[in-house]
Amino acid sequence: MLAVQEVTKNVVLAQTAVGVKENASSAAPRLIGQVDVEGKVVSGDAMQTQRALSAQIVEDGGASRWIVQEPQPTLRADIATLCMSPGMPGHLTDCRTAQTLDQGHGRLEQRRLTASSALHDSLDWPCVGQVVNIERETSHCRQQHTRSEIVYGMTSWPAAKADAARLMALVRNHWSIENGWHDRRDVTFQEDACRMQSRMAAQVLAVLNHLAIGVIRHLGWNNAAEARRFFAARIGEALSPILCCPS
Repeated sequence: MLAVQEVTKNVVLAQTAVGVKENASSAAPRLIGQVDVEGKVVSGDAMQTQRALSAQIVEDGGASRWIVQEPQPTLRADIATLCMSPGMPGHLTDCRTAQTLDQGHGRLEQRRLTASSALHDSLDWPCVGQVVNIERETSHCRQQHTRSEIVYGMTSWPAAKADAARLMALVRNHWSIENGWHDRRDVTFQEDACRMQSRMAAQVLAVLNHLAIGVIRHLGWNNAAEARRFFAARIGEALSPILCCPS
């Protein structure tokens, strides 16, 4: 299953089954076509970084924000070389930065995002407003070791509509999907342990889990596991938001 999520409300807007002879990349344009993207930013991981999808979103009045990694090696190399290497076009030109520092769960994580519009006309890609370079350094206090990585990306938004701080917020919202959605479905709702054989039944189960997570969030719960334990003995309270929902 491939789904599109509204991250601020943690609600799935649409989903589609990925066919036996296709993958998430080929199913993405069909999925995005089911939702209204006008005035919205569509964010995806490296697998969704596609030319046709980028153009489709912009044509429909939205904006795209993609991670550029292994599935697009040439594009990634172009961003890394042209924008970030000394002596190359775009190096330290028209650059804007934003930084964040977070501490929790025994980790100290620093992030620095650099955005540039210098490659607007240089990249062989449709609808590029800015490219970004994200440096992350995570220090594990107990193990006393540090891990660093650099992630590249791009957006169709020009600098006038999205400064570095806004782009950093978009990146962090996308990363939050892992904890706020994937982990809840895979672990809390035990989808990874499910042995269901029917594809249709699996699609129905995904819809029900999407609905349950949305209801939990609507009722103000941040801990899905705790909410499930609470409502297990209070079925009426769990169903009341659905039963009272206006048509």
